[in-house]
Amino acid sequence: LGAINEILCAGKLPKRTVYIALGHDEEIGGNEGAAKIAQHLKEEEGMSEGIEFILDEGTMMISGAIPGINEPVAIVGCVEKGHISVELTVKGPGGHSSTPPIDEDNPLKIMSKAIVALESNPVPAHFEKGSAFRNTLEDIAGELSFPLNVLCSNFWLFGPIFKHILLRANSGAAASIRTTTCVTIMSGGEKLNVIPSDVKAYINHRVHPADTFDDILLHNSRVINDRRVKIRLMDEAGFVVPPSPISDFRSKSFDLIRSTVNKNFGFGTVPGVMVGNTDTRWYWDLSKQIYRFSPVELTIQETKMFHGVNEKISAKALTSMIDFYKDLVMMDLDEDATDKVKLE
Repeated sequence: LGAINEILCAGKLPKRTVYIALGHDEEIGGNEGAAKIAQHLKEEEGMSEGIEFILDEGTMMISGAIPGINEPVAIVGCVEKGHISVELTVKGPGGHSSTPPIDEDNPLKIMSKAIVALESNPVPAHFEKGSAFRNTLEDIAGELSFPLNVLCSNFWLFGPIFKHILLRANSGAAASIRTTTCVTIMSGGEKLNVIPSDVKAYINHRVHPADTFDDILLHNSRVINDRRVKIRLMDEAGFVVPPSPISDFRSKSFDLIRSTVNKNFGFGTVPGVMVGNTDTRWYWDLSKQIYRFSPVELTIQETKMFHGVNEKISAKALTSMIDFYKDLVMMDLDEDATDKVKLE
């Protein structure tokens, strides 16, 4: 809104039609915000895949996000991971804490073993030919400095090594190539001196585009390997979202974003995987090119403040964001927007 306000105050107009969609409930799924906006665009505006491209909030300009590249890189999310939540339930005899069983498991011990098994055996990562993040690195291989340019140009040989590096580099890199597993809620006992007879745990998976929900449930069952642990997919509204369609990072729309980043920040731009979730799923049938990017410069460490203590943005960063959106809105899609930057 700040960018549009400055454009209008300067007496200018964009060269193409621009829609600004602001939902009020993005953090809880967008059912009453983005969903209603998308419905209006289809029913009242007559749009169906008629929007050239959509840009939502998303990945940022992060230094240290890609192993071996020290300067910030603008990572534009071309695909968004899905998410499911799984409920684990264990029921059995409880008892008094003064006489715990000496040769039997109780529900709390059984659940604890199941969770340790899941955390110790994550879903296999995807770095095979054609996988999303491998495409990212292969696309920028020619812009990297030695020895990364050699590694990323020869994944047929170095792929397994680089996969190992990514899984241990940082949480963001690891999440880009696998479905993640995170225990978010546990519940059981209510009294200090009573062994619980009914224990529940809830697992949140952010699903990689190469995995299916059935793949994840089968993996969980095999890893836990205990019939006493009941596994249920929470398929209530909002708990199940499939991975998004993949948008083209060789399109004019992506080049427009790349050129605007280069003009305003001088950083290289690469396609990437959005590991969180936005409400763009409501717009999937309005455009084939949906990108997720926030023009904010951060370090890997600074990303830990999201939804946490002292979450903030500087006044300088806010001004830079406004300038980025002003240029993006005013730039002609048919202009030569193929500028690239050497990454080091």
